[in-house]
Amino acid sequence: MDVRQLEFFVAVAEERNFTRAAERSFVSQPGLSASIQALEREVGARLFNRGRNGAALTGAGQAFLPRALRMLTDARAAQLDLTHTPGFSPTSVRIGAEQCLGDLLDMPDLLEAFTQHHPAAEITFEHGTTADLNALIGTGDLDLAVVAGPDEEDRPGGVSGETVLRRESFVLLLPPNHRLASRAWSAWTDLAGERFVEFAPTWAARQVLDADGRRRGVRRETSVTVADAHMLLNLVARGFGVAVVPESVAAKPEAKGLAVVGFERGAVEWQIRLRVGSRAGALARAFAAMLMPHGAITEARREI
Repeated sequence: MDVRQLEFFVAVAEERNFTRAAERSFVSQPGLSASIQALEREVGARLFNRGRNGAALTGAGQAFLPRALRMLTDARAAQLDLTHTPGFSPTSVRIGAEQCLGDLLDMPDLLEAFTQHHPAAEITFEHGTTADLNALIGTGDLDLAVVAGPDEEDRPGGVSGETVLRRESFVLLLPPNHRLASRAWSAWTDLAGERFVEFAPTWAARQVLDADGRRRGVRRETSVTVADAHMLLNLVARGFGVAVVPESVAAKPEAKGLAVVGFERGAVEWQIRLRVGSRAGALARAFAAMLMPHGAITEARREI
């Protein structure tokens, strides 16, 4: 969850219309709709009833609105405090993100919103593996990094702080006509003889999956190894094999049409973390304040 998702939610709640909310937020309507859908997945509840006459808050949406407004107020106050510290001046911000984060963050929209408030900022952004990003944080070549890994992981050197943005399980992706497509959930034992479409071994999702397999004594037969989430989804759709992926990857629009089956829930999980480098300045920390910690999401779920 991020500040822009909350802003979009409040805009739709006030305008009672997705088109007007998108115009008000200077974003395309499909982009706003996708962001609201991602927010609904994150909080685990439908927030709007969509109809020909517009959008109306559901009971869950009405309960979530005060919490969203409080989170927005806190995030904006944090950004204001950080960017008005003595000696602050707009400088460069170096940001990195793991390659395989599904629809967890709409980074282009976040960067656009950030530069509207900080037009003099010079932003460098790069994708990379979590291992590479941790190394760049350690050397001071990145200010911020969104990384992924197992629940328990040692913090690398050069990190002044980190925030858990999300915890999520892995799910099974299948062609729609697969023999397991009608299941509510599956286990490794159901997949004997299946071939897998896999992420590259350097990707955090693959490493978490491999570690779980080693603990369970499970061996997977790989059909194709890829270094691109969209290619993986395409290959599963074409029958090259099945895939076990994080929930956020299965929620990507490109996964539409694939069967998504729960997979030993609680067994294969990872955390998405925001790591802040020890050399990061106020501008980088202001960007970090746009991202909502997992704890805030958990509290919101309790309220709705």
